[in-house]
Amino acid sequence: MNLVPNGVRALCWSMAALVLLLSIFCAGWSWLRRRIPAVQSSQPSYLVLLCLGTFLLGSSIIPFTWQEPMQRHVLDVGCMLHTWLLSIGFSTAFSALVCKTFRIRRVVHSARAFRRLAVVASDVVWVPALVFGLNLTLLVAWTFVGPLHWDRITLEEDVFGRTTKSRGTCYTFQENKAGIVFGSLLVLVNLLAFLMAGYQSFKSRNLPTVFNESFYMTVTICIIVEAILIGLPIMVVVQANTIAFMVIGSWLVTVAALAVLIPLFWPKIVGRYIRQEISSSLNLSSSRQHLW
Repeated sequence: MNLVPNGVRALCWSMAALVLLLSIFCAGWSWLRRRIPAVQSSQPSYLVLLCLGTFLLGSSIIPFTWQEPMQRHVLDVGCMLHTWLLSIGFSTAFSALVCKTFRIRRVVHSARAFRRLAVVASDVVWVPALVFGLNLTLLVAWTFVGPLHWDRITLEEDVFGRTTKSRGTCYTFQENKAGIVFGSLLVLVNLLAFLMAGYQSFKSRNLPTVFNESFYMTVTICIIVEAILIGLPIMVVVQANTIAFMVIGSWLVTVAALAVLIPLFWPKIVGRYIRQEISSSLNLSSSRQHLW
């Protein structure tokens, strides 16, 4: 039956746990440290929204690892649940990046023109609302028109026509024409969100250093593009190998989530503690000079 061993599934669950825990940590840190300049300039609300997107991305790994002997209707739910979490999570993360950068650009450009401008969250919330609405509409339509179902595909038969080798999968698009249509539209919508994030990163490359995160956004985009260019062809080649297919799919999701979280949060978290150490050292040195 080519079932995936529990050890391999545990490896995929550990990837999911890493993304979930890191997303929770980054969201909590952003909210608790929302008064410090590094977080204020990056806008805590959008940082939390970004962490929500990566949390949903990491959650998509869990139904991706479901297999027999789970009941058939549960596996059917897992097929669409994986697609829902993957699509909503990806679009949420990158629409948050677009909003965050677009809002900063408007404020900085108005300051350069000596104009006072207050850009509140509602001024740019239409971006994630539009992307989320398109994803939600397509996913609901897909779920009602022709949802993915768990199926077991015969790979080999003996001389009597009895199955000797098979594999379980959700992605039998040859028999699910709705999957081809709605899957392609979802890829297009999320690709547009991805490209919008890249465009905003390019347009914000000359912003003042304290606000400029275009370098880290570029790193995020490059990592994800490289992972997709390497991982997707491999998944197509090894789709008959259930172990390799599950591990590489989980690895792609993990890389995408970490590529969003680490470049954007690591400099803020580490930079804060470095500045604290420098400040402590300077205060200690000043105290010693005073005593001397």
